[in-house]
Amino acid sequence: MRKFFVTKSDKARIDYLKKAVETVQPSNLWILCEPNRKGIYSSFKAKTMPLKKLNHSDHWIDFVTSIGDGTMLVIDNILQFMYWGDGKKKYLKDISQGIKNVISFDVVPFFTDASEIFYPFYFLDKSILGYNSLNTFRANHNEEAKDKSIKKAHSYEILGDKIRDYYDQDYTDFWKDRTYVDWEMTEADDANYQAVKKREADQFTNPIKMYNACSVAINLIPTKFAIIDELTRGKQNCCVVINALGRFPLMFKKHMQNKSVDFISFHSAPETVSKYDHVILAEMPIVKPYRWFYMEPYITGELYQLRLTNNKLETLWYNRIFKSDLREKLNLLK
Repeated sequence: MRKFFVTKSDKARIDYLKKAVETVQPSNLWILCEPNRKGIYSSFKAKTMPLKKLNHSDHWIDFVTSIGDGTMLVIDNILQFMYWGDGKKKYLKDISQGIKNVISFDVVPFFTDASEIFYPFYFLDKSILGYNSLNTFRANHNEEAKDKSIKKAHSYEILGDKIRDYYDQDYTDFWKDRTYVDWEMTEADDANYQAVKKREADQFTNPIKMYNACSVAINLIPTKFAIIDELTRGKQNCCVVINALGRFPLMFKKHMQNKSVDFISFHSAPETVSKYDHVILAEMPIVKPYRWFYMEPYITGELYQLRLTNNKLETLWYNRIFKSDLREKLNLLK
């Protein structure tokens, strides 16, 4: 059994793993997860180990010497692993390739970068995608589809055929109910934005860097300041989620009556949002956008999401993150 299961629900993960254990009847079960996730799997008779300590000698020896034909390996929130050093990736790849039963869990139902598709399947079995490295896969080479036509490696036709037997996804209550706050830039706002966009386009060729610079420009638009001010008035225990902190909280608060509002980043600990009664998603996640998927399940209060409706770049990014159903694109819906 080699599966990549996508869900935001910890209960769904547990149910999925219970069925897998009943089917495989492993002689021993290893779960790679962070310490704050260990309790999720407490109902299983399993050994747990933090991913970050995978290549520490004491953990490594215990892990490797216990692996046999009956071993099952579970990797929790595998996409956290893709930005770590190549050494840890090599350790995990070398281990997982030799285990017959491997299950990866995560919450990301889309890909904005090739790495979000590559690593979950690479650690299951590198033969699934057929590439030995991310850089080779990212190059998006031509491949032959089943109908003998030539397609790019990242095309949904090619990927669908490759991962069909290895990918499962749960969309039960995937997105939390929220109040959308749609807004538009004024002509003056847009003129300032276009000037910044042109300047940054001349400076950057990397689309993520360009989008990041344009997003910063949008954050400085007076209309957005006014919307955040109005939305937070009278709300206690409220936080605003943005990409980067630094100078931005102070800049926003200069235009806000409610000075008690907290600002947090997508890169804050996901459980940080659980203590707030009101959470405002003020912009699209840019770098490591999957971080928002880790946060959203922890929200217990009201969620508000700003949507800039007359900006093509923002609309494109919103659709790419919040409107993308990988199962449908890969023709995997039953």
